[in-house]
Amino acid sequence: MNLRAKEVILGDGERRRRYILCLNEDEADRQKWRRAALLKTLEAELKGLKKDHPKAACRLLASKRFGRYLSVDGHGRPYIDRDKVKRAEHFDGKFVLTTNDDTLSVADIALGYKGMWIIESCFRRMKTTGLEVRPMFHWMPHRITAHVKICVLALMIQRAAELRTEMTWTTIHAALDPLKAVTYRTEKQVIVQATQPTKSATAILKKLNISKPKTILSVS
Repeated sequence: MNLRAKEVILGDGERRRRYILCLNEDEADRQKWRRAALLKTLEAELKGLKKDHPKAACRLLASKRFGRYLSVDGHGRPYIDRDKVKRAEHFDGKFVLTTNDDTLSVADIALGYKGMWIIESCFRRMKTTGLEVRPMFHWMPHRITAHVKICVLALMIQRAAELRTEMTWTTIHAALDPLKAVTYRTEKQVIVQATQPTKSATAILKKLNISKPKTILSVS
């Protein structure tokens, strides 16, 4: 994560507040790309909007996804408000951290957040593999403990893979993502077959000391 941070202190005495303004440039680029795709979809929605269809216009205006970028003209028709788009762009990749511990440097606070962000990112990727750990909102102590342990395990797996392959996790994930298990069903059998790993995936598996999966994983 390409993270930049700046300290801002407001107030004095008991009202003193220490804020760390952070800019995640990678996230800013992602948000910019997503907004461009969303606005393209919104333009298509507006073009297909009929003049005598107020319900469809109200649906767009009330939408959490599109409504923030829309305004209404003199005829009550929605249009993309470019000023609202520009205001939204100012917040791309930006967030604020706060702490009451003056012994922590700006770098320590930012890196602490970065570590938590990496853990949660690893955890989200592990969920997509089929690991059944939902719901995400826990109230029971044993579930909270299990959640934390899985997050730490996810981070350890990622870091171990990065150190052994000398690659970033993004590169490893992109190379291994096409490796899938496909299920075929016939009248009498269920066959699970692995896709053929690419050269880059094979090289990564070798560095991680993981055997290539068999072509036929199971027949039942």
